[in-house]
Amino acid sequence: MNRLQEVMKLKRITQQELSKRTGIAQGEISKIMNDQKDIYLKTAKKIAKALGKSVDYLWPD
Repeated sequence: MNRLQEVMKLKRITQQELSKRTGIAQGEISKIMNDQKDIYLKTAKKIAKALGKSVDYLWPD
């Protein structure tokens, strides 16, 4: 499980809820979570802000 999934699980946020909070399609969130799609910085920032975390925390190198 990656950090994005961990944070969503801890905060009890579904992909649908994250989609509503960010304006990012649920399907795109699913692909990002399953490493089927590269994530752009703008998208990463939206997700991080919605979860109250930093981009670096969610996607460490």
